[in-house]
Amino acid sequence: MKISKSLAALALFLMTSACASTGARASLPSPKGTVQAGMSVSDVRDILGLPLRVDRTKTAYGVREQWYYGGAMYLNFDEGILKTISQ
Repeated sequence: MKISKSLAALALFLMTSACASTGARASLPSPKGTVQAGMSVSDVRDILGLPLRVDRTKTAYGVREQWYYGGAMYLNFDEGILKTISQ
């Protein structure tokens, strides 16, 4: 029992560590300005333009959107506010 709890804790640590290394950023420089966490949807759209694709999810906590800009770059919004930038 003690070994399986240790293995479960190790597996959880490795899974969350892998998520942290996906290239999440707090800001993204662009020729028209810098996009950073906390900006509104309209501010980001003014700087980066329209995304190639938007995935929208309604949850009990509100609306979440993930904007894709090609390659592996995507932006995550909660209730219209940019939370994370991943590359």
